[in-house]
Amino acid sequence: ETSSLSMASSKGGDDPRLAALLARVRKSIVGKDVEGDEVKEIADKVEGSLRKRWEKPPTEEMEVVMRKRMVDDEARQVLFFPTEQDIEFYPTLILSAPDGSPKEHPCNVLQQASVPLLYLAHSKLWSLSRAFILAGGLSSLVSLVTHENLYLRSQAVETLSALTDRCEAIDWLDTDDAEGEPLRRMLFGLSATCDVVRALLGNMRGSYPGGGFTCLRLLAFWLSWVRALYCPERKLRLSQGVLDALKEWSTFEGASCKEEAELAKVLFEDFNRLPAAPA
Repeated sequence: ETSSLSMASSKGGDDPRLAALLARVRKSIVGKDVEGDEVKEIADKVEGSLRKRWEKPPTEEMEVVMRKRMVDDEARQVLFFPTEQDIEFYPTLILSAPDGSPKEHPCNVLQQASVPLLYLAHSKLWSLSRAFILAGGLSSLVSLVTHENLYLRSQAVETLSALTDRCEAIDWLDTDDAEGEPLRRMLFGLSATCDVVRALLGNMRGSYPGGGFTCLRLLAFWLSWVRALYCPERKLRLSQGVLDALKEWSTFEGASCKEEAELAKVLFEDFNRLPAAPA
């Protein structure tokens, strides 16, 4: 089995599975804009980058981070064609290296390799997405919401949105759905495992194009969802700092669109009806 895959990979990516994956990725990038030269150029660059990653997978870095011996074909499997068991490594693979680490730190190398594949391919398959969420993937994505690399940040934020507020595979409000309960626990757990509110608010300024609005929608979804399911009498008090940030956002001249400012205003007025939570 390994030898056949090795022969395909040594020829520069002739594996039919890779061809199918690259075709799906290109289709998701190009969409209906089949005549757009700029979009095609982006798709070409992404495909070229993925092919290079296939031809030379970060096997040594994966051995360090995953703490197990691996060969190139195993690294390709985890990165490009993960099983539901393999995807459980992704919450670790996408994490940033410690502050001050060099660019070539294994965590940085793996992050650059895994985030694009998660965004472009794996998050579009619910079986993998579900396993990723249950392994702590949402918390790992939130940690990238303020990443200094805006390209990587955009992929993390859009993936987070695809798995939560824009996800059609689960009704997050349906408490009668027993199979969804473990997923709801992971989403609610963001309140304890990471400062999701602060991270999303941090995108009012200096985010990628449209990123502020996406983060604001995510914030509206998460706060409203927590209030609906977990707060007595559906009353959720926010800190004065969060209320002030929402008020500022509602009049922020750098908003990407009118709807962004309007949503911030609605959020502020909604949650400002109650006194601020104690500091």
